[in-house]
Amino acid sequence: MAFAATKDDASESGFDNFVFVIKTNLGTQFGASFTTYPLHTLAKYNDAPDTVLCAARVNGGIVWGHRDVKLMVNNGVDPDAETASARKKSFDNKVMHVVEAVRAGATTRDAIALAVAHTGCGGITTNQWQKVDGALPGRGVQVTKTAHNKYVYQVAPPNAEAAQSKSDGPYILSRTQ
Repeated sequence: MAFAATKDDASESGFDNFVFVIKTNLGTQFGASFTTYPLHTLAKYNDAPDTVLCAARVNGGIVWGHRDVKLMVNNGVDPDAETASARKKSFDNKVMHVVEAVRAGATTRDAIALAVAHTGCGGITTNQWQKVDGALPGRGVQVTKTAHNKYVYQVAPPNAEAAQSKSDGPYILSRTQ
């Protein structure tokens, strides 16, 4: 196992710290908050702080799980929340540009990808295409899978989902496919 120790920046005394597992072969990560206190003075100095031997006292219990350890170290603030929010905003932006490209007449992934690239919001990866395809039916775009794993995109007619369930024609992709 490998541990990391970090100082608690919110500590008033300056002796509060965190220790947590960064690599383990035991399963889940865990961590704890602790406070150091002096046991024995090793050397005294006139112009500098004394050198002391310290012990550690665990504050509270052990915290289990990667997310809970992150929350403990960051004073209850989730550092990944902002990243996830930015990622979601970027994805929604790409879906919006795909819908605009389809409404402008693009019908293939290549044509749509070119239109999206010209907007400056970055390309769409293969994994993102699967998620985008799942989000499009709710935004008025019909996705049809053709031969050789090709996809055709078109503006869905009104009540397309209700009409789609009654026909044996092209299907609308969902997130479960």
